[in-house]
Amino acid sequence: MSSRNTVTHGKVRTGSNQGVVAVQLGRRHRDIEDGSVGRVGKRFIKGNGLLDERQKVIEFRRAEIAKLPPETCRLTQYMHNSELPCSFESDIHGLDSDDWEDISHDQEFTVAQLQGLELSHEGGEFEHLFSNWKNVAKGHHHRKYTPSNTTHSQIQASKHRQDWEIQLPLLFEAYMEFKYGGDRIMTDISDASDTAGDIRMEQAQDEFTITVFGLEGYAARTLAHDKRGHTFLNQTLISHGFLGASPIIPSLAFSLKDLEIYRRCRLRCPQFSLQQWVKVMCDLSNINYKPIYRTRFSDAFDIYLELHRRMEKLMNESLGRDTPDWRIKHSCPACLYQLADEPALSPSIIGAVDGNNSLKRFINKTAAEDTLAFESDYFLSRDFVNQFAGEVKVIRRRRKGDKVQEVHEEGDPTDGDPTIVVCTDRCKVANADKTNVLLTSFDETGIFIGACRHGIIWIISDMVKSGELAKYPLATCAYLLKHLPHDIGIGYDIGCSFTTTLANSSLGVKARENSLKFVVPAFHGHAHNRSCQLSYHVGMCKGFGLEDCEVCERVFSGSNKIACCTRHSTIYHRKQFIDMYFHQWDLDKYENLATFLLNNYQQALKIISEMTMRQKMLTPEQVIPDTQFMKWLDEERAYLKSKASEPEKDILSIEYVTLLQAYDSARMVADQAGKMEREAKQPAAKIRLIRIVREAWEAVLVLQKEVQNMEEHLDISERWTITSAQYQDVLKYMDQREFQLAIDKLEGLVVQRLFELTKANVSETGYKMRVQIAKAIKTRSKAIQWALITYNDLAVKMIPPHPKLTWAEIVEYSTIAEFELLRIGAREDIRNLEWAKAYNHEATRCHLKILRAKEEIQRLDIEVRRLATWIDDEIGLFSSTLKQLKHTDILLFGAVKERALQQERVNNHIRLTLHKIYMLEGFSGNAEIGRKVDKLVLCIPGQELCTRMVEGEKSDCDYSSEDEELQHVDQLYKAMAQITLQDK
Repeated sequence: MSSRNTVTHGKVRTGSNQGVVAVQLGRRHRDIEDGSVGRVGKRFIKGNGLLDERQKVIEFRRAEIAKLPPETCRLTQYMHNSELPCSFESDIHGLDSDDWEDISHDQEFTVAQLQGLELSHEGGEFEHLFSNWKNVAKGHHHRKYTPSNTTHSQIQASKHRQDWEIQLPLLFEAYMEFKYGGDRIMTDISDASDTAGDIRMEQAQDEFTITVFGLEGYAARTLAHDKRGHTFLNQTLISHGFLGASPIIPSLAFSLKDLEIYRRCRLRCPQFSLQQWVKVMCDLSNINYKPIYRTRFSDAFDIYLELHRRMEKLMNESLGRDTPDWRIKHSCPACLYQLADEPALSPSIIGAVDGNNSLKRFINKTAAEDTLAFESDYFLSRDFVNQFAGEVKVIRRRRKGDKVQEVHEEGDPTDGDPTIVVCTDRCKVANADKTNVLLTSFDETGIFIGACRHGIIWIISDMVKSGELAKYPLATCAYLLKHLPHDIGIGYDIGCSFTTTLANSSLGVKARENSLKFVVPAFHGHAHNRSCQLSYHVGMCKGFGLEDCEVCERVFSGSNKIACCTRHSTIYHRKQFIDMYFHQWDLDKYENLATFLLNNYQQALKIISEMTMRQKMLTPEQVIPDTQFMKWLDEERAYLKSKASEPEKDILSIEYVTLLQAYDSARMVADQAGKMEREAKQPAAKIRLIRIVREAWEAVLVLQKEVQNMEEHLDISERWTITSAQYQDVLKYMDQREFQLAIDKLEGLVVQRLFELTKANVSETGYKMRVQIAKAIKTRSKAIQWALITYNDLAVKMIPPHPKLTWAEIVEYSTIAEFELLRIGAREDIRNLEWAKAYNHEATRCHLKILRAKEEIQRLDIEVRRLATWIDDEIGLFSSTLKQLKHTDILLFGAVKERALQQERVNNHIRLTLHKIYMLEGFSGNAEIGRKVDKLVLCIPGQELCTRMVEGEKSDCDYSSEDEELQHVDQLYKAMAQITLQDK
């Protein structure tokens, strides 16, 4: 068999840190020196021919580099050492020498191996095997390349990032000089007519041509190289207002102005993707869109964002805002900027936590794994979250073939509660995720966030290949307990059950010491039963004011917009765009912070006025004291607790009556069968009836034994009959149970309808999903109507009869608590209890509204003063920082000044809104600027003496020694340094 060998030329590739040689093998074979064969899939290169081949490639590379312009030669020499890498193998595709291994000389090939060898479509396996066998027999040393887990594309991406990392500090200096350095050399030699994509370096060292692509068009431009000794081309490009798409020798550049415009557009319109922006540039330039344009712009945009982040970091350092936990501790001035003379609040901070599965990311099994990590102070690390992975375990049944196995898995936030909570089970059913699909299709399956009541983000956790497990809220709690003040109030959909989970976890002791409290948000409280609402509903909990704790739902309503841009992105880009979005989100929430306070203040004043009048209308003949309302709530709470479970005696009585009914029915069947057997004349029918009679009396005997056992258990001496009073009472109770089942079914359908209506109104819900939800609501409405008919049929049979419900009343049902009262009322009549009377129940609700509104005003008075003080202190901080930077760093001075002007615009808007709050009729707060709590140190040695000296009083201190006097003076100086004096 003859073979044909194809040889391709070696190619030189510049711009790599670890080697510039790329040897490409032919599709079938390649000869090296003496005819040894190399395969494409498994390459075998003869060892004694490596040095000659290496020397040829080195000479070829040097010859090609010598032909390049001087500027390119200088850049290449900077990137590469004069000596090539010691290992030739590492030059091939940039692979590491550890990927090569020696082939043993004593390797033997048997007939069995040849018989088991399968031929590929390309063929050549036998040729390769015999050739290799022949060379081994000659004693030639071979080495085999076995690729490691790192793919070629990963290596290329890593080298690409390394090239950028080397020059980023210099690019940042050029960027700062361009933005804030005043006059710059930005000479545009000519508008070249050539629109080719490749860069053409001119013979003159000071000029080069590059293609610029942006809103102003797509054209080649000849620029003057900066004579200040720039090492990299991108330094020169940035000094002219451009940024290249590649690190070493860019062929395409984008305007810094266009990059900033897109950054601003992306902040304001998160779903505005890179592809859409590049298509806009193509339309303006009148060229066809190509995917490579999007890739190049993405690379340049990543570097631009990195430059912007470095500038932000430098400004934060100058302002003293560079500590790792500064953002979480100062994220919201209204929540966290505590003043020295303000009253204490309980809870001190109010917020919410929740998970959302919109920001998923598909697993890309074909592409190389992205190893680049994005650092963000918004995200908790996966390692930190996984510390709590074993806190809650649950045993689940999994079917494997024909067998069902029990496996231990991570539990959700409700699995840590050993008791069965009905309201939590409803949430599980209504929000059940298709876990198997999530695990197989996505890597990140969503995010779990924490935010303050004003909407400013605390922290974010990635949910990885799972649903909303217990480790995510536990990790969030651990972080908040570490960085926020004590006595935090947090709203969570399943706060009732998670309270027990948290108490049983490793954070239980710390949570109790810090008075961490969970409540159920206002809307999600609709799906919780009345007993749960009385203890955990945010409207029932003292200190939470008018806060509904549904802030996470509002956050997710906005963040869902970026889902379309993160589903197929890399890990790095997903986090980068989420970080961008929430950074702008927080800025917007800060700008609207005073508006939030104004609206809540007006709402609280309105509620107090309206609810006070309504309460008087409900109880016109008497004035009910506040203690009476609390007493009614306690009585209702105690009553519901006592009726939480059905009495065991009632359950056994029902079982006993059921057995009696079955026993009587069985005897009736046996007697009827015996009569028919005696009257039967045909032999076949008689034999058949005899068998039926025997089986019927066997059933009677079994039931009789069970009845006797139940009578012994209930201590019944005389068997009940249908005319017995006890028998009739149990029948009545069984009717009530049937009525309760009708209520349960009606309640379940209404709960599902509430969740479907909520989902239908969620922002960014897809059209197909909205159609399906609409159909489900329509079907659910028909089911509710049939359940309502069943309920009304049973209601009239109750003793006393229960009022019928109408469709209008069911539609208006907004809480499950109303169903709870129906269920309790089915067991016994509660209409005569004071707390259950309709007007008293409504009056209690009005009283709670008034209490929460007063608490809201108390909190708003404190938050308004905190915000005003924050603005005043921030003005002083910017002023002192700018005064210092003006003489030390003029470039950073320009950046900080730009931020100060932006913040001044926002703060002026906030001040105007705060003034509206001061002018409200009913405003009870303090309009004076306060003092931050850590600016005044209490119990300072010598502070009392310092105060008397300031006020002009004489000190009559007698010192026993000179050392004591000097020590007291030192303490006095320290005290004076820490005390802030204010003019009154």
